[in-house]
Amino acid sequence: MPRRATLRTAAVGGLLKQVSYASESALTRQMIAAERELRQIDFSRDYPEDFIAFRVTGFRPRGSSPTLVSGAAVRTDLGAFILHLSERLQLRPNERPGGATTLQELARQWGVTPRSLRRWRALGLVQHWMSFAHGQRTIGVFRECAAAFLAQHGSRVARAKVMRRLSPAERQSIEAALRRRLSGGASPTRAAADVALEAHRARETVRGLLLRSSLVKRRTILRGHDALLAWRAWHLGMSLRTIAAQMKLPRARVVRAVVRQRTLRLAGCAEGVAASPIFSRSDAAEVLLAPRAVTEQLPLVPREAAELLNASPGGGRDAPASGPRNRRGPEADVLVQRLAAYRFLRRRAQGVATDRRSAAALDRAETDLRWSSRLRCAMLLGAVGQAAARLPLLRGREWQEDEVVERERALALAWRVASEMLERVDLELAATRPVELGRVTVLELDRRLAAGVKLGVRGLVHPNWATDVPNFDHLRSGVGELPAPDARLLAERFGWVGRPHTLHELASAGSTTSAVVAARIERAMEQVAASRRRAKRP
Repeated sequence: MPRRATLRTAAVGGLLKQVSYASESALTRQMIAAERELRQIDFSRDYPEDFIAFRVTGFRPRGSSPTLVSGAAVRTDLGAFILHLSERLQLRPNERPGGATTLQELARQWGVTPRSLRRWRALGLVQHWMSFAHGQRTIGVFRECAAAFLAQHGSRVARAKVMRRLSPAERQSIEAALRRRLSGGASPTRAAADVALEAHRARETVRGLLLRSSLVKRRTILRGHDALLAWRAWHLGMSLRTIAAQMKLPRARVVRAVVRQRTLRLAGCAEGVAASPIFSRSDAAEVLLAPRAVTEQLPLVPREAAELLNASPGGGRDAPASGPRNRRGPEADVLVQRLAAYRFLRRRAQGVATDRRSAAALDRAETDLRWSSRLRCAMLLGAVGQAAARLPLLRGREWQEDEVVERERALALAWRVASEMLERVDLELAATRPVELGRVTVLELDRRLAAGVKLGVRGLVHPNWATDVPNFDHLRSGVGELPAPDARLLAERFGWVGRPHTLHELASAGSTTSAVVAARIERAMEQVAASRRRAKRP
């Protein structure tokens, strides 16, 4: 028995509820009206709900309904509505001129499947429940309705004749031909193409049959521990070719596993950024990402407190200048420019990270997050440097020579506090009044130390998007042994000399393709990794 048709729109669903206790004459009258209206509904238009009710029942409700329903949804539901009404009537095939036929018989006559006929109910093929001569109650089509549909959609029926299902005999014949081709040394793709040409079937039909059979092993992606291991190796700079060789797997399989892990990690990396009306402007990227403070002099992200100690040994670069506190200086403008670009990049990466269909979109999201991490580091280093200069005063004594670990932990705490203060800055207010991130960080650090917070932080606290997205900064030390073009390519790719660039941008600058640039980058990273391994050997 076919599955019961469902209704999607509230307008037609309400009509069906209203006729729950209607007489046979009322059901017949509304069924005929629905058939007439089904042929007049336009797919490309929207219709008010009260208009649909009026055309079927002849009754116009009070007031006008502001709710609009698409014509495609109305046609689909009217076909199901007719089917529901005919189920409560005792229709016979001889009630209309020309009689009626079952779905199975009509499918044989047209050379299509009954499933196609059920799908065409949404296109206007009116179908009814009726009792045929053999006593079986099933869905049928009046011949006048079939003729009207064939006159309107004859080309669709002709195309559906070609796309018929494989019979068991055809399936066995095609599998035997594929087996012969594969045993003769042909590749699965070549075998599917040749057999499809011989059998007069579509290539994708034969290819799908080949993949579903046991003739070839279906391609799968790595999961679980193996997928995580492949992603970690790639995250540390190992090439995909080397990973595939070490795991004794095809390179394409490793690539799919790494792409899947990158996509899963990007899903939550770009969340939590505050939105701003300026981000939705069409020229937001051109204005916010153009200043030199956003594209140049971007430091690398420190991974440990020792790196932060070397990057910011003393007073911060954004220490408050002499003069009135409310006077705006160039450092405040730089902070606002970087903060706006930082949040815009995070917001843009959030929109791109949801697009899991494109490798280029994945690359754009990771590049934006690399760039935003550089901007974040540039804003925090000055504030942490200013806080580091004030830490001896806050703790009541100077640092001793043997207190290196304690000083690193204090810097890590200052980094965390500065990060929290940076996320609290109101971008609109910062554009009108100066923001002293270092001074605010020192005050918050003093408040926490006074509240009893210990300097026991074990390391820097980075958000997930700063650690899950690889910057490959650890490879920078081995770039000196590369040729100058390859070294410049890696530096532009990962943002070692300025802002990071996507593969598409590098390909456009070099008048080549993204695949060629990706291959060059992978070969250069292999050379850097090999030179680093040779340097570590005794």
